[in-house]
Amino acid sequence: MKNEKSVKETLEKVQNDLSLEQGEDLFASLLSDQKVMQNFLSLGFREEDVKDYLIPLSEYQASLHACAHCKNVNACQNSIPHFTYQLAVEDDGSLGLRMGRCEKILEKELAASRFLLRDFPEEWLLKFKEEPMTRNRKEVTLAYAKMNASKPFLYIKGALGTGKSFQAALLALAFVRRGEEAAFISCPKRFETIMKSVSDYKNPNAFRDLFTKLLEVPLLVLDDFGAEYKTAKERDLFLLPLLEERRKKGKFVIFTSRESYQDIAKEYGQISFGQKQGLRMKECLEAGLAKEIEILRPSLTSAL
Repeated sequence: MKNEKSVKETLEKVQNDLSLEQGEDLFASLLSDQKVMQNFLSLGFREEDVKDYLIPLSEYQASLHACAHCKNVNACQNSIPHFTYQLAVEDDGSLGLRMGRCEKILEKELAASRFLLRDFPEEWLLKFKEEPMTRNRKEVTLAYAKMNASKPFLYIKGALGTGKSFQAALLALAFVRRGEEAAFISCPKRFETIMKSVSDYKNPNAFRDLFTKLLEVPLLVLDDFGAEYKTAKERDLFLLPLLEERRKKGKFVIFTSRESYQDIAKEYGQISFGQKQGLRMKECLEAGLAKEIEILRPSLTSAL
């Protein structure tokens, strides 16, 4: 009801402000706009009917153009943010307007809803379509294609600022666009919180429930792997069981790290006489590794 009232008020305001000269300009603009005319004619109207519907058609055109030139979903230029006009035929056969959520905000909300946990910026949710096929994106996409149930791990190594996290996020977004669920967690940010849940007496099942979800989610991204504060408890109760079970189940894991997995496994093996656990971690990663790639510099546009 509110949306219908907003449409009516907008049309009335434009109608009152419209001069004859502006009307002729609008008419010419609408006739030359292929998309507007195509959608208008598809409803059964004729080209000569355009002059009868200058106001709704011009509002529809402005809405289309605002969406076409949208650079940031959080800076929507439509008269009612995140809503677009759609042409419709009224009961009496005249042309009317309806309002609906814009495709970008719907896509953003849908993508966000498919992440169990999402430790990357909200503005990355729409980057899947916007990001060009850079060399780094092409390389990680080809490496991702090698992942399968018997080799479900992908390891992306690179220095700080080379775009590892962003490339992993693009892969996760491609994954959720197929209707699957994913979790993208920052190891330095999440591991400490996860381990605190082990001794959460108010919610004794918190750790088990989260561990089960992370074990079963189809795609898990461990971002900045190795930068977390390492403890024997974290290694033995959480990380090692999680990696071993996901490898056995053929569940995909994408790692991003500044270190090699061999060095990280060695570091975990040096905690509390945990050489055997460190070796198990190294063997688990090697057994499940479909591809290990290194990003040497920020993305450059691919010539291919």
